[in-house]
Formats: sequence, structure tokens, C-alpha cells
Amino acid sequence: MTQDTDTGTEALPQALVAAKSGFSIVWLVPIVAALIGAWLVYKAVTETGPTITIDFATGAGLVAGKTKIKYKDVEVGHVTGVELLKDLAGVRATAEMAPGAKDYLTEETRFWVVRARLAAGEVTGLNTLLSGAYLGMEPSTEGKKQRAFVGLEKAPVITPDTKGTRYVLNAEKLGSIDIGAPVYFRQVRVGRVVDFNMEPSGKIRAEVFIRSPHDARVKTTTRFWNAGGFDVSLNAEGLQIDSESLVTMLVGGIAFETPAALAGADEAGAGYAFHLYENYRASDKPVYDLKRYYEVIFDESIRGLSIGAPVEMLGFELGKVVDIAPFGNLETGGFSVRVLVEIEPERYPDLMSPTSDDANAALVDAVKEGFRAKLATGNLLTGQKFISLGFFPNAPEAQVGLSGEYPVIPVMPGSIAEIAESFASIAQQLEAVPMQQIGADLGRTASGLASLVNSTDLQSALRDLSTTLAEFSAVAANLNANVSPALTGVMEDAERTLGSVRTMVDTNSAARNETKRLLIELTETAQAIRMIVDYLERHPEALIRGKGD
Repeated sequence: MTQDTDTGTEALPQALVAAKSGFSIVWLVPIVAALIGAWLVYKAVTETGPTITIDFATGAGLVAGKTKIKYKDVEVGHVTGVELLKDLAGVRATAEMAPGAKDYLTEETRFWVVRARLAAGEVTGLNTLLSGAYLGMEPSTEGKKQRAFVGLEKAPVITPDTKGTRYVLNAEKLGSIDIGAPVYFRQVRVGRVVDFNMEPSGKIRAEVFIRSPHDARVKTTTRFWNAGGFDVSLNAEGLQIDSESLVTMLVGGIAFETPAALAGADEAGAGYAFHLYENYRASDKPVYDLKRYYEVIFDESIRGLSIGAPVEMLGFELGKVVDIAPFGNLETGGFSVRVLVEIEPERYPDLMSPTSDDANAALVDAVKEGFRAKLATGNLLTGQKFISLGFFPNAPEAQVGLSGEYPVIPVMPGSIAEIAESFASIAQQLEAVPMQQIGADLGRTASGLASLVNSTDLQSALRDLSTTLAEFSAVAANLNANVSPALTGVMEDAERTLGSVRTMVDTNSAARNETKRLLIELTETAQAIRMIVDYLERHPEALIRGKGD
């Protein structure tokens, strides 16, 4: 203790202030709260998947907060909002995906609405009748990452994990085939139609998917045909009906086969294009890509000729009729019919020259040799006609004309025109006959006959003939009165004589038996005489010496 020296009293103690070192526990509270908040944010970010948008044509089946997104029946997201697009062209669905789906959201990823649907003979999406529609997803890791998508109008037919090959089919018309229609090989379903569209040229381009290992059966020479419905043919073997299955009759389908003679061809790769034939019978016909057009102008009636009628040469089809149009002048009365024909020169290369720079050169030479077009009847019952091409040595001289942009093939008169010309020739010949002279001669002959009939000599001769006939009738009556009874008696006597003879020759009559006995004896006597004569011929000396021992 210290004391104050001046006063002698004790000094008071003084407080010492010193800085205290260390961390206060009070700061733990906000730090922990910040860490918890950061953890919650991190957890929210890591556990919440990406948000995407999907545009559809309509909002059917889309309900915010209810519509789910599924892949292989596993939920991978859900729709959080549905709104109209600004141009009102469709709807936009906003969806929140699962965190694990972010790596599969690329430009190749596809979405579609799954509903109950009946197509291609199958019923899909029946579970949606109770649970409601949902969005199907086809994930992909190919391409760039993407968050905005355009939904498909229809569900894809083939899933990405299905092994197989896609092929292209080109056709003039598709028939009853739809997406999802079956593809058959020997009546076994091996694939499906996955897509089709119309090309700018008007042809149909369809895509089919053939599952593995059946895609190995598709060769470059394979023939595809429309198997919808059934084909009916009547030939020497009778009535034949061909159909792949009942499903194809109802919903359509496609079948394919490789001809045995062409089975050694290479296997067709992905995307290989084939021609789709109308039916099985048409699949045997080759397909020609090169086509040329010509015109045939007829001055006669073409009744029975229609678009699609064949153009033939010696029964071999070269093409078909594609258009028929009349033209002429009403004032002059000159009318004709212009028929446009489509020729496939590859069918007859020697005549049509498909590879020549001047495609008409061969035709010009052929016309000089008598090549002509002719209207012919193909069916006598229906009256259907076709255009027949051929060489006519006696055809009048003609040249290949030009009507617009198409060459014109000269025409040979058809059967009807020939008949008309024959009648015209007969009429000309009849006109040359001197009918007036013949009529005058017939008149003079008739006058001579009339003079003869009316002459007194003829009338006198007729009276004499009448008298002679009356006298002859009297003689005949006399003969009938006097001679007939005598003849009747003679006939009766003859009949009685025949009766007596019939009685004598009866089987059991005595005269017959006696006659039979006499004939037997005469036969034996003749035999004995024959034996004596034979002996004397051998031994003539017996007439003098007698018969020896």
C-alpha cells in the first residue's frame, strides 16, 4: 500500500485498463446463419434442374403444376406454366427438369404430348385415360446444349435405342399408308413407316425403319410395294387373292422382297432410296427414270381412249397417255384431238435412242420407214382403246411434225376410219354403176312380160292346158273305179300265198323238218361224190382195173 508523504494518509489504488485479446462467441450466430443460408442456396441450386420452354401448336393436355415429363415411365420434370405465344400461333409450356436431365437437353432432344391414340392397328397411351396426358421425352447427348424446344405433333415411332436402318421410298402416291404403318417381310412385321412428305416435284418421299437383324435382308435390288388392302388377279390358274394381313387391309402397310435372281446384290446402306410400287404384281416391272413426251393428233373419234391408256408396240408397253385435249376452228369446222403421250425410251433403246444428243433423230428415221401411231381397241366388251405404234410399209409419206414443244408422231387411220373409207369406196363404185340404164332395161323387160301375159296365144294355151288336165282327171277317176278293185284282189291273194309259205317254213312245221332232212342227205351225197372224184384223180386206172385192196 502506498501512502501520501505530504499528508501522511494512505493513497487510493488506481484501476489499470488493458486490451483483452481473443474471439467473441457472439459472432458465431451470424456466421452460422450465413453458412446455413449459403448451404440452402447451394442445395437449392444443385437440387433444382434447369428450366426449359417447349412450344406446341395447341395446349391440349398441358396443365401447369400437373402435367409431368416422363422418360421410360420415370418422371424427369414437370410443367410449371402454360401461356400463349405473342403471335397466337401456339402455346409455350415452361417446365422444370430434374437436375440429372441437364446433360441430355440438346438440339437433338425431342418432346411430345402422350395421349390415348389408335393408329396403325395399335392402341397407345391407355394409361393417360386415368392419369391424364403427359409429355414424352427422347433425350440425346448429340449436338449443342439447348433450353428452348419445339414439341412434336406426333410421338416418334422408333426410339433411339432401337437398332436398325432407315431407308427412303419414293412413290407417285402413298395410298392408305400412315406414320407407324407396319413393314412386312414374308408376312412378318420387321419395321415401321417413320415419316413421309411431299417433294416439290409432287412425288411422295417416305422413310421406313427396318429393325436389326432384318435390315440385312434389304439389298440394292430389293422391291418394296404397297401392301394395303388386297390384290385380285384372274389368270390361267384361276382367281388369286393376295394380302399380307388383316391389319394391312384396314390400316395399310408396306412389304418387301428380293427376287431370287437378284439376291446376290450388295446390302443397302442407311438412306438408300427405293421405288415404292403400287402392288405386288407391279413390283415385277422395272422402273424407268427417263421420260420423253410426244403428241399424236387424231382427226377421227377417240371414244374409249382415256388418260392412263397404254402406248404399245407389238403388244409391248412403251408408255401411257397423259393428256387429251381437243382443238380446232369453230368457223371452219375443222376439229382434231391432241393426245400427249409419255414414252419411256429405255424400254426400246434401239428405237427411241435414250442416250443420243438428238433424241428425235432415231424417230425421224423410223417415220421415213413407215413408223406410225394408230388408235386400236384393247377390249371389245368395254370398248377401251389404246395407242399402237408400229411400222406400216404402205403408209403414206409423212414427217415428224412439231406442235409447241413436243414432236408429233404421224397417224395411221384406225379401224373405224378404215371402215369408213371402205364404205366411201363402195359408195364411189356404186355411183359409177349406170343405174338409169339398168332401170330402163328392167322397164323394157317388164313391158315385154306384160305383153306376153296379155297375149291371146298364151290365153289359148292356158285354156287347152286346162282342158287336158280335166280329161286326165276323168281318166284317173275311171282307173280308180275299175282297176283298183282288181288290184285289191290280187294283193289279197298274194298275202294269202305269203301266209302259206310262212307256215311251211315255220320252225316246228313238218315241211321245214322234211326239207332239212333232204338237205342233210344231199350234203352227205355230195361229200361221197367228192371223195370218189378225188380218188379217181389220183388213180385213173381204177376205171379199168377197179379199186385195189
